[in-house]
Amino acid sequence: MNARNQLAANPDDMAALQDLALLLSRDGQHEEAMELGLRLAQQCAREATAWSSLGLIMQRAQVWENAELAYRRTLLLRPDDAQVMGRLAVVLRERGALDDALGFFQRSLELDSSSAEVWSSFGNALIEAGHFESAVKAQKRAVEIGSDRPNLWANLSNGYRQLGDMEQALWAVRQGLALDPEHAGLHWNQALIHLMRNEFEVGFKGYEWRYLRSSKQRPEWMARLWDGQATAGVVELHTEQGFGDALQFARFIDWVQPLVGELVLRVHPKMMAILSGLNAACRVVPRDEPSIPNSRHHFLMSVPSLFDDIEIQAGAYLSADSLRVDAWRRRLEVNESKPKRLRVGLCWQGNPKFEADRLRSPPLRAMEPLADVEGVRLLSLQKYHGIDQLERYGTLMGIEDLGRELDNDDQAFVDTAAVMKSLDLVITSDTATAHLAGALGVETWVALNSSPDWRWGLSEEHTPWYDSLRLFRQPTPGAWDTVFSAMSEALRKRVGRTE
Repeated sequence: MNARNQLAANPDDMAALQDLALLLSRDGQHEEAMELGLRLAQQCAREATAWSSLGLIMQRAQVWENAELAYRRTLLLRPDDAQVMGRLAVVLRERGALDDALGFFQRSLELDSSSAEVWSSFGNALIEAGHFESAVKAQKRAVEIGSDRPNLWANLSNGYRQLGDMEQALWAVRQGLALDPEHAGLHWNQALIHLMRNEFEVGFKGYEWRYLRSSKQRPEWMARLWDGQATAGVVELHTEQGFGDALQFARFIDWVQPLVGELVLRVHPKMMAILSGLNAACRVVPRDEPSIPNSRHHFLMSVPSLFDDIEIQAGAYLSADSLRVDAWRRRLEVNESKPKRLRVGLCWQGNPKFEADRLRSPPLRAMEPLADVEGVRLLSLQKYHGIDQLERYGTLMGIEDLGRELDNDDQAFVDTAAVMKSLDLVITSDTATAHLAGALGVETWVALNSSPDWRWGLSEEHTPWYDSLRLFRQPTPGAWDTVFSAMSEALRKRVGRTE
């Protein structure tokens, strides 16, 4: 008799209730599973197993707050449950409580060091915290215990990649692919390694594994993919991921346009204005506008994978609205001192929802050495996230706040682009601001953490993506002081060239 029939025959059978709730949860029937899990916890409120089951059900449904509460209730009843501590650590990491998560991972492993899954999850959390060497040690322990599990090799590969050891990262990929040649996460890691090495042809072909790696439902138009061949028909390209990705890959519109009868670029509605001037023969539309009948489709970020010979053009390919540029130049002249100072735009904070944001975004006060350079006028381009830091440190650092005046008409970057064209220099962390400035051809210095995104390469001071960008890298995780000390020295020399 299965659990549902058993429960129907005896509604008070709590074991059957628990079995059914967990089975439904495993099969993705989360609403009914949560309803039964809550019923189980209510009727067995003093049973740790009931609460741990509810926690797992909520975790699978990604109802993180309720999962945390259920696991904490479990630990009140059964304080030394290593498995529940490990699961609670995963939930806390999802909720952004990384330090608490690390503590529970450590406590779980102190009680039971035999779980490969906990070791690997601990390693992933250490990566997010920037403790790359410790992360690799944890991931190596995981594969020692579970060497037959490809996902553990994928996590170890990621750890080595973050540490900057690309040869070991590729070795871990090979170990995993020997177990599962179709493992999307391993192919994804391999692609990122190639891209970091500027090995674009093989890297971008491997980058296509991102579709299979994602748990998101694939759009129905993927059944009608454009194959990169010349066609008299309509091709629609879809932006994806963040605004910075759309800005970076917008250059490839010029590769596609000569091959197709009509080209349509589908973008986030806020990106319409800044991307509309890319190519006169490309029509830019909101991404939710109805599709054109019989058209072919692809992701904008997939365009390079369709070509065998990839040569990145590093020059400017975006333009700012000339009327806005003139208006902002006049606006900045009003408050200019004499002699005229070097105008430097600042941006420090990315979107905190991005998993690696705590590593890529320096605090504003780390930029303080820039404020000590004579002959410099610092202007904030920061919007939304990070504004609270400007309120605390902006006056002390002599920063003028332009961010509140920028892009308030529901179109992203149009004012920011105009201001950038009115500046002498932009200094930014790894955000969309860097891609916008590079696409405009504005001189820009980018502050990078010790393990930056693949598009910034491994150790170079310049990038093949933008010839107006200069990269300043942390020598070790968290060493923003080194980055901005180097920038301040470079800024003094830059001021000296201007005088």
